[in-house]
Amino acid sequence: GFVAGVKVKELLEEVQSPHQNIKMYDTASVGRMLAIDGIIQYTDYDHFAYHEMMVHVPMQSHPEPKRVLIIGGGDGGCLNEVVKYKSVAEIVHCDVDEAVGKLTRKHIPELAPAFEDPRVRSVFQEGASFVNNFKQHFDVIIVDCTDFYGASEALARKAFQESAKSALTDDGILVIQGRSVYYD
Repeated sequence: GFVAGVKVKELLEEVQSPHQNIKMYDTASVGRMLAIDGIIQYTDYDHFAYHEMMVHVPMQSHPEPKRVLIIGGGDGGCLNEVVKYKSVAEIVHCDVDEAVGKLTRKHIPELAPAFEDPRVRSVFQEGASFVNNFKQHFDVIIVDCTDFYGASEALARKAFQESAKSALTDDGILVIQGRSVYYD
């Protein structure tokens, strides 16, 4: 029941990866805009509202977050917020598609330094299976994925949530994106 439009000034780059179609635009009203499979994932204009809530609420709620897993988040927005916490010793960034990060580091340079933080280890594989490698390890798991279709579909299943729970410490926190607070 709701339709929004964004006037595109220029298609900056398009990549068809084995997983999805990725486009970066320059727009008239929201700055740079990342779309994956035709669905907006990031804009300069409002990404802070999403990324700050996804990161700071669980990080501030946990008594002492030391190890963080970010599943998805190829744009680097959540990663950029997590690296601000000096108490964090280990940050694992797991994204199914390396192409998203390459494209966003090129076109959103203000988020790129987070990928170079020495505490960050990037892994490129499907997050729902990656989390099975850990037991009682992460203090915070942030699932910054596309809406639950295609590569992200498995992240909406009960099996993933059970695996994520096992990968968390006893006081660990899992946060999963729930679509837009503005439009849905």
